[in-house]
Amino acid sequence: MEQDVLGIVEEVTARWPHLRVQYLPPERFTEVTDAPYQVVEQLPDGRDVLVCQVWTLDRRLIDQLHAADTWALKFKQDMLFAMEQQNANRRADIKKEKRERTDAEDEMVADVLRSPKDTFTATNPVTGKKHKFTATRQNGDRS
Repeated sequence: MEQDVLGIVEEVTARWPHLRVQYLPPERFTEVTDAPYQVVEQLPDGRDVLVCQVWTLDRRLIDQLHAADTWALKFKQDMLFAMEQQNANRRADIKKEKRERTDAEDEMVADVLRSPKDTFTATNPVTGKKHKFTATRQNGDRS
C-alpha cells in the first residue's frame, strides 16, 4: 500500500513538476481538511494554491489531474486558434480595404485620362476627397 502511494506521488511529481502531493493527518488538521491528501500547485510567485483533496492516492488522482490538464491544453489551443482566426480575418479586411482604395484610385486616374477637358475634378469614392487635375497637352506635328 505504501509503495502504491509513493508511486502515485512520484508520478504526479514527474508528470506535473509544479504540483506537490501533501499528507495532512486529519487528526492534526481538522480545520483545514477532512481528506488526508491534498494536491497543491506552486505558482511562479512562490505561493501554493490548492488543486484538490483526496481520501486515497490511487490511479483516480492521476486520471483526474490528466483530465484537468487535457482540458486546460484544449482550452489554450482553442483560444490560440480563435485568436489566429481573428488575426487572419483582420488581415483579410485590411487587404480588402487596400484593394478597394487602389481600385478607386485607378478608376479615378482612368476617368481623368479619358476626359477631353484640360481640367478635371474627381472624387475618391472611398475617402470622399476631391482631387483637381490639370492636363498639359502638347501640340506637335509628327512627320
